[in-house]
Amino acid sequence: MNFKKLKAKIEEIGLDRIADGDFNVKEIDKSFKKSDFKVVHESERYDGNSIEMVFKHTDAKLGDIYVKLEGYYSSYEGTDWDTVSKVKPHKETVTVYK
Repeated sequence: MNFKKLKAKIEEIGLDRIADGDFNVKEIDKSFKKSDFKVVHESERYDGNSIEMVFKHTDAKLGDIYVKLEGYYSSYEGTDWDTVSKVKPHKETVTVYK
């Protein structure tokens, strides 16, 4: 399943349900197994008000597709998820001085 179709299905199911894990992967595609769509990263951003989650979808033809959900902490409602985007993993080097 390409990113465009995957994004449409995620939006149809609802970003909140996806982020909370309150869905069955079969809702995305009947052929999916649990290992076909899983969380590989979750973090708060440096501002302390934003959060992101990255899911990895493994497609037999297209390879790995990484989908990032971005949101922010709402004062009363928990987290409001508002963005779905395609990302690629990359490595960064951090220099630590002791």
